[in-house]
Amino acid sequence: RAIGLLTAFRTKLKAEHPGARVMVAGASAMIEKAMKLTRVNEIFPLHLSVPEAVRAIVAGVNTPAGRR
Repeated sequence: RAIGLLTAFRTKLKAEHPGARVMVAGASAMIEKAMKLTRVNEIFPLHLSVPEAVRAIVAGVNTPAGRR
C-alpha cells in the first residue's frame, strides 16, 4: 500500500514539477529490505538520513554513495 501511495505521489509531483525527485531517507531495515526486494529503490533512492539525501540533491546525484 505504501509503495502505491509513493508512486501516486511521485506521478502527481512529476506532472506538476517535471524536475522534482522523491527520495526515501531514514527507512527502517525492514522497509529498506522490502524496497530492495521489489526494486522500488530504483525509483525512490534510499538514503540513511535526510542530510545525506539533501547532499545528494545538492550534488545532483540520484544514487546514494553508501548504504548499510
